[in-house]
Amino acid sequence: MNVNQVVGSGQVLVLDNQPLPIKSDSKHEVGYFQLTFQPLMGAASGVESVLLMATELKSCMPDNGHAAEPMGTSHQASLAWTDTLAQSNPENLMVLQVGQNADIRLQNAEAGSVMQPTQLQDILEGALSAMLVCEPVRTAQGEIRDFRIGMANQEASAITGYPDYHLPQSTLLGLFPDFQKIDIPSVGGTVFEELCEIVNTGTPLQDEVFAQMSRHEERRWYKIRASRLDERILLSFNDITESRQATQTVEQQAEFIQCIFDLIPSGIAHLQPVQDSKGRVTDFVVKQVSKASLRQIGIDPENATDKFLSTLLPDYRKTAIFGAFQQVMYFTPFIQGEFVYTYKGKNRAWINMAASKYGDGLIVSFDNVTEAKRNEQHIKDSEERLQTIIDTVQISVGLLSPLYNEKNELVDFWFRTANQAYAAALGQPRTDIINTKLSQWIPGYLSNGLFEAYRDVYLTGEGRQFDFHYHNDGFDDWVDVKATKISDFLLITGTNYTRLKQVQLQAEELVEDLRKSNNNLEKFAYVASHDLQEPLRKIQAFGEILQKKHATSLDESGVDLIRRMQKSADRMQTLITDLLTYSRVSSNRTRTQVIDLNRLVNDLLVDFDTVIQEKNAVVQVEELPVITGELTQLRQLFQNLLSNSLKFTSQERQLRIEISSKKVTGRTTGGIVPSSEADKSFAQIEIRDNGIGFDPKYTERIFQVFQRLHGRSEYPGTGIGLAIVQKVIENHKGYLTAEGRPNAGATFRLLLPL
Repeated sequence: MNVNQVVGSGQVLVLDNQPLPIKSDSKHEVGYFQLTFQPLMGAASGVESVLLMATELKSCMPDNGHAAEPMGTSHQASLAWTDTLAQSNPENLMVLQVGQNADIRLQNAEAGSVMQPTQLQDILEGALSAMLVCEPVRTAQGEIRDFRIGMANQEASAITGYPDYHLPQSTLLGLFPDFQKIDIPSVGGTVFEELCEIVNTGTPLQDEVFAQMSRHEERRWYKIRASRLDERILLSFNDITESRQATQTVEQQAEFIQCIFDLIPSGIAHLQPVQDSKGRVTDFVVKQVSKASLRQIGIDPENATDKFLSTLLPDYRKTAIFGAFQQVMYFTPFIQGEFVYTYKGKNRAWINMAASKYGDGLIVSFDNVTEAKRNEQHIKDSEERLQTIIDTVQISVGLLSPLYNEKNELVDFWFRTANQAYAAALGQPRTDIINTKLSQWIPGYLSNGLFEAYRDVYLTGEGRQFDFHYHNDGFDDWVDVKATKISDFLLITGTNYTRLKQVQLQAEELVEDLRKSNNNLEKFAYVASHDLQEPLRKIQAFGEILQKKHATSLDESGVDLIRRMQKSADRMQTLITDLLTYSRVSSNRTRTQVIDLNRLVNDLLVDFDTVIQEKNAVVQVEELPVITGELTQLRQLFQNLLSNSLKFTSQERQLRIEISSKKVTGRTTGGIVPSSEADKSFAQIEIRDNGIGFDPKYTERIFQVFQRLHGRSEYPGTGIGLAIVQKVIENHKGYLTAEGRPNAGATFRLLLPL
């Protein structure tokens, strides 16, 4: 039992939305109440009694299920259930009933019990509203001129901003002077006049007023309730400003939504299903429709309400539209899609429609997209015709759109469309490249300068035509490119002239080879007519001396002459050998192979091991690349360079030889490689020593045949070794440079294609 529970625990018990019986004019009705069981403490610190505050929340609901009139003082309805509550513990229960129309009645469950002021104060403190108990202040003639506050709860202090000790010392008009000015709309009098009327007639008051009831705030909306309590009045009020504003906002939103509903261009309709005797949906009835709905298909919406949909749209049940409605009714709560409605085999219409279950019917929104569909088809046909035209063109044609990153930087382009020639150039079907990034197919274009050219044209709007050598991503093509900005797109056309360029480059190489060959032949002829004949002339001269002076016998002098002849013959043999080697390198076109330079150099170091030890040299070799070349020639190249480093040593320091390698591109070689090979990859190999070096002014001379910077007595040799190195580099389409300073060593830099 709730009363005993509160008595035993001493705790407040609140029950919301409780349906309870009410006796009114011999009728049994039901009211909905918030029940608050408030323990009232006695002198012995125990619960002396329980105050039950019953606040009516909703209208009464009689047995027939229809809403009855709110309870008012005209009914003077009593709480029938209080009799039942009192039977359990009558001396412990007092009841304060606050009706929905603000009639407040105080009664003890046990007849004759008297409520003490302290108990009434406890009642007020248990209320959720601001509560004031006021008694009238009368003139000598008996007219009410004000009300003096006798009791007030904490909520009244909180709302008004006055301390709880101040309120019982004040009058209503002293605190709320607006009560004499503000009219109550429902009755026409001021708040003060109606409070006086309550004292005189007992008629309760409940209304909303816009008044200043707080000392700290301007006027706000309050809901006030007042009832007579003996000769006094019980006044309660709540601040409903936020609630009223929220209600106003909801009403405005509802009005706004209705306005949107009427103005929205899409059709919206509420359909109710029509079922046969077996419960199957056979049609739908239009219950509500927006103004734009049926106008889209030429029907006056004013004449559509409560009409069968089959009357408005004949044959719709033969289309997928009816099937979609049935699917929503039976299986899925929502469906959306594009549907075709055809009437009598013609007058085709395309409908973009969405349908959702609503109660036992449907809410349908739709747009007649027939015109847009026809335009779309027209555009598609035009695009197909244009695609057919550009596909017949032999040059590559592509329409690109820009692609930006999160920083709004242009970082790539993607294909809007392209012709077959462009797709074939990428080695892909045309359908595979549409709507993909250009970098997906040629990622190298982002770093080889082509993207920068496209970006500049797009950002500046200035068209550009240029030749481009694409030497990335497995391509080695020369293309005549034209880039033009059209609206927000970039139009690219390209003509591949790689075969023509290859023929041109081959012709240029042949011309250059011929020039060099002729130059070498001229040098060879010069050497042959001078240096190569010198040993032979000496041999001939010594022979003549032998014949004239030592014909009969040879003495020591004769032996010496013979010795000289032999040296000259040896030197001639060496020259001839080197010349044959040079000639062989110049004319040899042996098949190339994959060569590990690490293995090649290590084999040479084994061959030079004795010389290295004699020279006390330190040779340091870093990791070298694997390249494609002619093994014999490359061996001769590294052999000659290592031999030079071991030959031209300084007596002042220990010889050090360093061989290193790295991968470079033509554009990073400092102008050594021509611009046509700027994007080509090379292995850059350096052979560096700390020997005697050479004067930089002889850099070009040292690679010429028979060119020597030192006498034969200082350093042996024929002057052909570096010329052979130069020829091997040329045969491998590479480049060679040398750097040196006197007594500071030399560096030979090789560039071999990868």
